[in-house]
Parts: sequence; structure tokens; C-alpha cells
Amino acid sequence: MRCAGVQELEPVCELEKGVVLARFTYNGCTRHIITKSGGFGQQSLLTDLAGRLAGQAG
Repeated sequence: MRCAGVQELEPVCELEKGVVLARFTYNGCTRHIITKSGGFGQQSLLTDLAGRLAGQAG
């Protein structure tokens, strides 16, 4: 984020406990990022979440 010049993230919502969807602006476009605190969730949390989000995209 530092290399891209991003100064701040704006939290949008908590997708799961310890997993936050945030947004930021880069080159005039709004981008989204998912951050995760360590120690939260099952081992398959990220792949489960990716599958859930992919299902919403279509």
C-alpha cells in the first residue's frame, strides 16, 4: 500500500470475524481490499470466502 501511495483505508464491513472489507482510492479509482487479523477463522476461511464472493459476482 505504501508503494502505491495509499495513505488510508476506509472500512466497509466485516465479512467474518477478523476479516474486514475496506476501500481506498488509487489513480482516481475506488479499489477494495480484504484484510484479515491473524488467529481468526478456520484453515479454509480465505478459500471459503473467495467462493462466497465469486458466487455473488455472477
